[in-house]
Amino acid sequence: MHKRLAWNGDFYRYLSELQEKKPVIWGGDWNVVTSRDDLQWASKNWDVHPGARVEEREGHDKLLRDVGLVDTWKLRNKGKKEFSCVGPVTRLIEGG
Repeated sequence: MHKRLAWNGDFYRYLSELQEKKPVIWGGDWNVVTSRDDLQWASKNWDVHPGARVEEREGHDKLLRDVGLVDTWKLRNKGKKEFSCVGPVTRLIEGG
């Protein structure tokens, strides 16, 4: 967790400096779960798994807010439950 938080701080500084020079678009899978709607089986996985811990969520939210970025997928898909990681166990549980 310490390495992840240190990386977040470095990346925050980098994006802040870059945003001062030109508009920033940051794309990709951020590997952070910002709300219970983003986490499959949230009742047992919330604050337990990497990407779902409070320090990670707060750091990610701060980055977006302070640097002035918007999670466009969430903005356009409010309330939609889709998960980017679906493995064999998930398929079995869901009957796939």
